[in-house]
Amino acid sequence: MDQLITEPPLYTPQFNENTGKYEDESPYEKYKPTHKTYKCSCKSGTLFSDRFRFMQHIKSKTHQEYINNYENYNKELIALKKENINFRAGYLLLEQQNTKLTVEVVNLEKKNEELMMIKKVFKLLTQH
Repeated sequence: MDQLITEPPLYTPQFNENTGKYEDESPYEKYKPTHKTYKCSCKSGTLFSDRFRFMQHIKSKTHQEYINNYENYNKELIALKKENINFRAGYLLLEQQNTKLTVEVVNLEKKNEELMMIKKVFKLLTQH
């Protein structure tokens, strides 16, 4: 049987709103063995699979240069992520509006049915 080969997830530094810079945050918890492999965009072929290797990697000169200029290297990606967040927020707002309008339509249909019944009763009463 063919084995599905998947690409390791991309490690992304976190934006610190206090400093306005991107900072490294380990994807591994301290003292918990994990063997999930991540790749880093700072250099082609960079992979790490535990906290120790991650800590060693982020100390490298190449990675430090990458982190210090992360925003410049990833302007398009960052812009697309922000755009995606805005689209998702807009979609959620539209979904809420759609739900409200659907409820209104159901209520109007019920009122219409009631009015039709009243009209029928009135017609029956006025015929005799």
